[in-house]
Amino acid sequence: MSNQTKNAMIGVFVLVGLGILTYILLFLHPKIGDEGQILRVRFTDIDKVSIGTRVLFAGHPVGEVTNIQEIDDARQKDKLYKGEVYIYELTLKIDSGVIVYTTDEISAMTSGLLGERQVLISPKPPKPGQILVRVTDQILYATPPVSIEETLKLVSDFTEKLDTGFATLEKDEFWENMGAIAENVAEISDSLNKPEELESFITNASEFSDNLNNDLYLRVTSILSKGETLMDDINHYGILFHTNKSWQRLRARRVNLMGTLSTPSEFNNFFTDEINQISTSLSRVNMVLNDGEGCADYWKTLCGKEFVKVFADLLRRIDGLEQNIKLVNQQIVENREECCNCQ
Repeated sequence: MSNQTKNAMIGVFVLVGLGILTYILLFLHPKIGDEGQILRVRFTDIDKVSIGTRVLFAGHPVGEVTNIQEIDDARQKDKLYKGEVYIYELTLKIDSGVIVYTTDEISAMTSGLLGERQVLISPKPPKPGQILVRVTDQILYATPPVSIEETLKLVSDFTEKLDTGFATLEKDEFWENMGAIAENVAEISDSLNKPEELESFITNASEFSDNLNNDLYLRVTSILSKGETLMDDINHYGILFHTNKSWQRLRARRVNLMGTLSTPSEFNNFFTDEINQISTSLSRVNMVLNDGEGCADYWKTLCGKEFVKVFADLLRRIDGLEQNIKLVNQQIVENREECCNCQ
């Protein structure tokens, strides 16, 4: 076989492969049902949800979003639902064989490595005394997404408490209180060997705890988290952990994370995604537990591979969120110290 014939066959093979790939991308779509049923659902927030977004029923694709409409008078009192402003109404076309009840929960969720947004319908049992009503033409209300506003408020409160604590250091009353605390410590030491004065010891300990400032708690937490990180690095990478390439990449990721949280908006978006992922993992654990609730030996569900998988994912996400919050606390303490030194 000549080289020219070989090259021609290779070219034909490549063209056929490209043709098949083009067909898959343009014409082959996942089956989502006959779209014979229409649901009208209102949302408070549709971040990254658009026309064509897939609709899942208990994790199975059953339809898609076909229309998004903004409600003009959504802020009117008679339009509020549980005190929330539902500003958007989405039209969902799903398979006619899917049965949806008014007790089911609808929410927007993030899934996949690329953070694809989807609308999830989660079947829920009726509450005691509640009657199951199948959805026909009723307007449904989605569960509001997890808000990060409370987290931002906590950070703001921490900052205010730090300011209050440093202002207290400049007052004479602070040193008088420290003297009183020292006296209480001496009294506690004397009471340790006197069981009859145990009640007095407990009272003094309570007063001592009340006198501690919240900024001291933040500083101690920051120091402990740094020590914990140092011991983990030594345990995983050895004494010379700073020369390890894996540790250097991990350190770079931590620095980059702090760089991305330089504004309130970036802080809000990052931790909103973190909490949404935890909420999604928690929903998966709940679904696995619900699937095994009717089994004769319910506790075997906890030993199943599916439960172990989703529960481990939940723990990893919670641990990741905790580590990120500790990093933010360290950054707050360090920046506060730099500001005080400059003044």
